Amino acid sequence: MTNKRRAFMKKTALLSLGGAAVSSLGFAATATSQAEGTAQNIRPKVLFFDVNETLLDLTTMKKSVGDALGGRPDLLPLWFTTMLQYSLVTTVGRQYNDFGVIGAAALQMVAANNGITISEEDAKTAILTPLRSIPAHPEVKEALTQLKQAGFQISIVYKLFKYWCRNTDLKMLV
Repeated sequence: MTNKRRAFMKKTALLSLGGAAVSSLGFAATATSQAEGTAQNIRPKVLFFDVNETLLDLTTMKKSVGDALGGRPDLLPLWFTTMLQYSLVTTVGRQYNDFGVIGAAALQMVAANNGITISEEDAKTAILTPLRSIPAHPEVKEALTQLKQAGFQISIVYKLFKYWCRNTDLKMLV
């Protein structure tokens, strides 16, 4: 699945640049084809990207959470979906909680439901320690740079981004 996301990022950047170049050259365009293609040639002004797993490599986070869950990698998807669910619920309920708080609480819930004991402090450590150093996927900086140079405005959808942004040089791109 990780390779699919990376391939998507590369293709998105290349296709966007290629599409911008080809549409500006107007190859074989007639008045009829131009009128028919007007709606199709509208390019977005802003591109929105999710952060989790799309831009960031969560391998270190997954290892830390898996270790905290007693070496049970089979529980990682349950932790991740629980964390996303509670993140959405608190956001919709207008009760902001940062990723560290929600991630640690979700970790404790999943652990308790599977007979694993983890303290609040250990749960926070398991989440916050890797969270502060999560790297971007290797191709992200180049892809976002190419998109920005092609005239796209980049917007990041995040709760995690505020932690990650402190440790990366990508913040200048958004």
